[in-house]
Amino acid sequence: MNTDDLFRWDLAGGFQPTPTTFRSTFDRLAIASAEQVSQELQLSGQAFGGDLNWIAGLYWFNETGDQSFSDTIALFGLPTFPLFLQSTDTTSVAAFVHGSWSLTPQTALTAGLRYTSDDKDFAARILSTPAVNVRLGRTDDDLSPKLGIEHSFSDTVFGYANVQRGFKAGGFNGLSRDPRVLALSYRPQTVWAYEAGLKADLLDNTLRANFAIFLNDIKDLQQTTTRPDGTFPQENVGDATVWGWEMELSATPADGLDLFASIGFMDDQFDRLDPTSDARRAGAQNLPLVSDWTARIGGSYAWDVGERFTGKLGASMAYT
Repeated sequence: MNTDDLFRWDLAGGFQPTPTTFRSTFDRLAIASAEQVSQELQLSGQAFGGDLNWIAGLYWFNETGDQSFSDTIALFGLPTFPLFLQSTDTTSVAAFVHGSWSLTPQTALTAGLRYTSDDKDFAARILSTPAVNVRLGRTDDDLSPKLGIEHSFSDTVFGYANVQRGFKAGGFNGLSRDPRVLALSYRPQTVWAYEAGLKADLLDNTLRANFAIFLNDIKDLQQTTTRPDGTFPQENVGDATVWGWEMELSATPADGLDLFASIGFMDDQFDRLDPTSDARRAGAQNLPLVSDWTARIGGSYAWDVGERFTGKLGASMAYT
């Protein structure tokens, strides 16, 4: 997939010398292009008389990109001044395997493993006097397991519990034109996620109820920070824990009528903070943009309009 992007804006807002004439004054132009290719191969099958269902695969991804910024002071007819050039090259490869083993007709054990290697190269040039050149590279490797169990208590009630590790690769501060930030990179972010829940189909399958409880143990959290020198790098600020629960109900009491409602609760806290991070300096105890309570309720009704059309009305309300 190829992407080309161009945008420009007048940093000074332009001016209008006559009611029918508009002129730019200080134009900034950004030109970017990117090329992305990915491929995934999968092999699946059964073993041990169908008790084991498995899938294995390989994944490959590559993306290259370039971006340039330039300024033109059009009001005075001055030439264009190049500001900044950057290029990136990212390659990610992974191998994975996942299986589900039926211990009994009601109980199954699931397990999986994924190996990921992300290789990133970054080059930038700030066209100041003197020019500043930055070249960075990093390789992040990760082994992420998953283990879970599923059990059917009856034909209509199903329970599960699982634990898995997640991984978010490190990176660079590629959009900054400040040399102090441009030369910085940040480490991967990882999470151990624990979840257990129940799913039930009740009242002749006209009512579905889902309940889940979860806990996420996050290490090396990636966040944008504000440094005392006025820069805004992306950094690893510390560790955090997020836990909560959620309940969902959906019902179809009559043909065409669908009703739904959900409620959830989350609690979070920083377990460790870098002494130089914004959160530590501000005395923060909780992660930003995490709502304690969320709720949603609504429904819809659909009906046939003649033989070819369907009418539908719906409404919902949400709280965060």
